[in-house]
Amino acid sequence: MVDWRSWCTAGDIAVDGDSLVVTFSQGRRHRVAIEQESDCLIIRAVVSRHLGNDLASDIVRRAALRNRTSLLVGCRLHPLFGLVVQALAPTIGLAADEFLATVRAVAAEADRLEVVLTANDVE
Repeated sequence: MVDWRSWCTAGDIAVDGDSLVVTFSQGRRHRVAIEQESDCLIIRAVVSRHLGNDLASDIVRRAALRNRTSLLVGCRLHPLFGLVVQALAPTIGLAADEFLATVRAVAAEADRLEVVLTANDVE
């Protein structure tokens, strides 16, 4: 088990149970859930829980195209959470700076997509 909570001492990241709230310089925030698996951490942020069918098919296509160019984070439709941005962080050798950089990347990409799709700051 990785004690990732102890790494979250930066001013822009607040621990809230099994998730983190990342605050951006413009005052926007995004919640990032951390799920511990046996050999990795799943770092996931919800973009939008409610997508219409027409928008969902377009988003899936755009997410697939975007995933081809991203090395760190990916987008997908999750059956429970809707459109999410996520990354996997293997726990073997995982350092605090690598974990925090991944959390910030997931939060930033999810927030950017949330602005594009909804123009709101919900998640």
